[in-house]
Amino acid sequence: MSDPAEMARIWQEQMLKSRQLIIQQQAKSAAQAAAKSQRELYIGNLAAGMVTADALRQVFDSALMAAYPESALPGAAPVVNCNVHKDGKYGFVEFRTPEYATAALQLNGSVHLMGTTISIGRPAAYIDPNKVAVAAQQAELQIAMQRAGIAPGAAASAVIGALPPPPLIPGVLPPPPVLPGVAPPAPPPGGPPPPGAAAVSVPGVAAAAGNLGYNLASEPGYSVLPTRFVAVAGMVTAEVLADNDEYEDVVEDLRDECRRHGRVAGIKVPRPANPADSASLMYSGPYGKAYVEFEGPEGAQAAKDAIHGRVFAGNLVQAVFITPEAFEVVPSK
Repeated sequence: MSDPAEMARIWQEQMLKSRQLIIQQQAKSAAQAAAKSQRELYIGNLAAGMVTADALRQVFDSALMAAYPESALPGAAPVVNCNVHKDGKYGFVEFRTPEYATAALQLNGSVHLMGTTISIGRPAAYIDPNKVAVAAQQAELQIAMQRAGIAPGAAASAVIGALPPPPLIPGVLPPPPVLPGVAPPAPPPGGPPPPGAAAVSVPGVAAAAGNLGYNLASEPGYSVLPTRFVAVAGMVTAEVLADNDEYEDVVEDLRDECRRHGRVAGIKVPRPANPADSASLMYSGPYGKAYVEFEGPEGAQAAKDAIHGRVFAGNLVQAVFITPEAFEVVPSK
């Protein structure tokens, strides 16, 4: 029989490597998402069906080339991509640099196109560069502490406890937390880790709750067992609820993401009767959350695992199963 102490050492080493991988992947994903969101702008109040992507490109290229003459050189145009939604009421413009996007924001309310004054703003997925920098520093600190073998004593625990947990990467389980003075459980010889270790190794909704100020585990109808119904928090902000175009965009983003994992039977994202009440009603009842019905539990499980723990617009996303009865009473809009 193998030495229990040696088995414990190997198990702990594997857990540390797993956690380092999660931290590194989280930091990389956040940086990539932030890079694009900082170069992209939301363009609203378009004359439906009358404004093309090429027209938007020309508007912003012309305005920015006047302010930045160097951008008129071949291959240096400010706009690199432009899309108009199928309903023709809004679109997105991606710029070559974050500086161009910031400069284009100054045009909000001053550009008249096809008889309307277009609105220009940051997209719902925008991530503040300062948040990205802080997250990167925290990730580096966590990895450095683990590589240095810092024991989870009082000082180290205080630092680690102040850092946000990394989101779940599908298919990779982060290590269970090591409590001061308690050795991590060793796996039985030739077998998987003990049930207790597996139970605490998955980041629960409580881990993400600190980022939102709300815990989806308190959701009425919360189900520990898999169902066809998933509740999502962290993607629907007060600003999204208050703006028709942003609301439709986020709902469509969620629908597209869920369809990657299974057949979607329906989505509910309730909005207050008065959009001005959105901020005060966030996480009150169904507001600030999305509810997705899948045709089978397999799709719901896959989508929940993929969505839970992601960073969206600077928020950590939560996803939990709910009962059919709980989904039924949620208003459609």
